[in-house]
Amino acid sequence: SASAERLRFPGLYQSIEIAHIGGISDNRDPRPMFMALGALRDAGHQVTLHLHGDIHANWRELAAAAASGGSVCIHGATSFVESLKVMQRYHALFLLEAKWDVGVFLPSKFADYVWAQRPVLAATPQNSAVERLLGGPQYPGLLGFTPASTQDCLERFLHAMQTTDLTRYIPAYEPFSGSTVVSQSLRALGLDDSAS
Repeated sequence: SASAERLRFPGLYQSIEIAHIGGISDNRDPRPMFMALGALRDAGHQVTLHLHGDIHANWRELAAAAASGGSVCIHGATSFVESLKVMQRYHALFLLEAKWDVGVFLPSKFADYVWAQRPVLAATPQNSAVERLLGGPQYPGLLGFTPASTQDCLERFLHAMQTTDLTRYIPAYEPFSGSTVVSQSLRALGLDDSAS
């Protein structure tokens, strides 16, 4: 229910905190997110992206500029164990993939995000593995790869935080549970898992 969500995400949302956990490589372009965050801040919204991880040299100057504008906070590298704790501090988690024509990769960080059971905002190719696991193109947290589509998604998320239940932004955990993974693995190997 919406009241239960408000307990999980307390406060009046004067400030929205989003985190990207893990490195930003040279082929993962954060500019649309940085530009959208800057536009939202200019419009009076207090939305901050926290970067926990290494930033490729291609993006460091841009990240530093966004940080000086107040829309980004750079934390540096975080250990895996610490990152699992850090995820719980934020209103949402940002997943940034490379803009490929076909999104066949499944970032390991996505499984960590699912485990955290926080809303996920994903910049992922259309019909990618991530998009399918999120529930398809109707998943409300798909950012796209342009500043306009990213800003639109963020504005809808901000509105949802104020007015509705956020569970539709939280990926289903069941596909990643241990029992599901074991069952699917045994089935793929042609073994009967009912005897185990």
